[in-house]
Amino acid sequence: MAFAVTVLRPLPLTLATPYTWGLDNPWKSETFTEARQSGLDRYQVVLKRPWYVVRAYWDRLVMALLTLSCTVGVVVMLARESQRGADILLLLSPHLYSIGAHLLTHLEPRYLLPSMPFWLVGLAYLLARQGRGREGAGNPP
Repeated sequence: MAFAVTVLRPLPLTLATPYTWGLDNPWKSETFTEARQSGLDRYQVVLKRPWYVVRAYWDRLVMALLTLSCTVGVVVMLARESQRGADILLLLSPHLYSIGAHLLTHLEPRYLLPSMPFWLVGLAYLLARQGRGREGAGNPP
């Protein structure tokens, strides 16, 4: 059970990674590390003070939405392009390796950032599919 919790607890951070770009947000008065010292983990802080989290971490939440859309794109791409599944997995393997290597030890967004360009392929796939859908109904799916 402890192994399952160890793997599942950081899973949301791999699906929607909250990267930062160095914004010094004036609304942020307490970090998750400080909350952990008072006995709350990050999920408890989100549940108890959701509006504070939105104000203080909106920049990371925007990046998490971008990363989540990349994840959705990867899933859609693997489902629709199943005949090219091995090629797609080879292309995504650097990011999947980063996730797998750090999921069991210690996961931080900065560990996944170097492989993020490979994950952006999923978002590019979604955008390309959207663009093809507007051109006309005669295009193959």
